[in-house]
Amino acid sequence: EERDTIDLAIILKENTKRLFMYIEKLPCVLNS
Repeated sequence: EERDTIDLAIILKENTKRLFMYIEKLPCVLNS
């Protein structure tokens, strides 16, 4: 069970990173 929690934390961290990258790119897309 502990491993599942760690895996979940890693997945969450990766998703958050992608989300922020997506948000950073959004203004460029909206402006063009």
